[in-house]
Amino acid sequence: MAKKTSSQIEEFQKKIETAQEAVSKLTDESLKVVAFQTVLQQLLASDKTISSTSEEVGRAQKPKPESKQKAQRPRGPKGRIEELIAEGFFNQKKTIGEVKDELAKHTWHHRVEELQPTLIRLVQEKKLRRIKEPENEGGKLVWRYSNW
Repeated sequence: MAKKTSSQIEEFQKKIETAQEAVSKLTDESLKVVAFQTVLQQLLASDKTISSTSEEVGRAQKPKPESKQKAQRPRGPKGRIEELIAEGFFNQKKTIGEVKDELAKHTWHHRVEELQPTLIRLVQEKKLRRIKEPENEGGKLVWRYSNW
């Protein structure tokens, strides 16, 4: 192993002091340890000194619940219809209009033109099935979608 020069040691000590200063205002000890490690790793990885304040470190370490919720929420008509499948909405036969209305109840607004190809794709993937039935006694035929 090569010996460290005194300038390298001083630089290392300065980075440690900078990291300690950056986390000094944090009150949660476990968060403080993690934040210190993160800041020190960043300082050691770069030759530049990072001017992080304790507020920036605190914000960077706290999980953002909103972003996690957005990542878990279904996206697009297909994901949202799959959410309805999981909820059991398609246990009874539903028309495309009923699907549109149910999505609207969840504050997911889609046009029928967007839903039709998505429903067909889900039928092809065997997540739904569709049957052409009369709308009412002797009425016109409409597609109804349901679980398998």
